[in-house]
Amino acid sequence: MTNLDPAEAYDFHTWEIFYNVYQGLLNYAPGGTQLVPGVAESYSANSTGDEFTFKLRKGVKFTDGSPFNAEAVKWSIERVIALKASPPGWSRTSWTRSAWWTTPR
Repeated sequence: MTNLDPAEAYDFHTWEIFYNVYQGLLNYAPGGTQLVPGVAESYSANSTGDEFTFKLRKGVKFTDGSPFNAEAVKWSIERVIALKASPPGWSRTSWTRSAWWTTPR
């Protein structure tokens, strides 16, 4: 185990612990690599595959009771980018440049 901070962990064994403790936006289907909904009900990508939109489940709360919402997801992604961990965690890569959120119409 390297680090219990998901933003900085990078090894397989630590992520095995995370899969039993945390919920992600998406998960893997059991026994495979197909992405299935997690705390995001669904997602879509633009035609070039460099922009993703996640529809978040309503009514989800963190263990401290604070709401899980787009602002929390944006904060988490921006935190990972700002950490510039070495070695990088799973989402600290060159393709993660920014995050933003909008309210559905």
